[in-house]
Amino acid sequence: MDEFLAPHIGSKDKTLHASDIRDNLILSVDRANNAVYTYAKAHPSLKGMGTTLVAVFVIEHNVFCVNVGDSRMYLMKGNKIKQITKDHSYVQYLLDMGQITEKEAESFPNKNVITRAVGTEDCVTPEYFREGVSEGTFILLCSDGLTNFVDNETIRHIVADDSKNIDQLTLGLKVRKLIDTANENGGADNITAALIKL
Repeated sequence: MDEFLAPHIGSKDKTLHASDIRDNLILSVDRANNAVYTYAKAHPSLKGMGTTLVAVFVIEHNVFCVNVGDSRMYLMKGNKIKQITKDHSYVQYLLDMGQITEKEAESFPNKNVITRAVGTEDCVTPEYFREGVSEGTFILLCSDGLTNFVDNETIRHIVADDSKNIDQLTLGLKVRKLIDTANENGGADNITAALIKL
């Protein structure tokens, strides 16, 4: 199905198409890329400056996502965690080529070398993902400052639904615990995390 009833956008007879969501997410990445690239060009000391990006749009039981670099989106429910995005990194390239194993990737030198970033070139192509989700699913957006210092199983354990009454405060405490755990494990990078529960 390529369209969703979206009563919060205009009148009740308006529909929002999946292709429109995809196009708007990609346009948003393009605008962010242009802003960073233009700023860096105007300030020679910042030449080569770039950043990573992950963004989502959620409607009904669908999650639409774009990413550039090694910031990630995970889906979690019960005892399962699934990385949706794919890193644009040298390590991921080696994994894809079968030159290293998942275990070797965890401690690979120059793990932070990315092959795609926002703002380093005049244009960038994000990866696009669409996933169906059910009620009770957690969506985690995070930078590699979290995933380089906290493994997936620990992330899942911290986020696991231990209450039927999850509110914003509870979500905030879970995010705080994720960040604290990354810092306790070395925290040698910026740590960014956002958590949503459907």
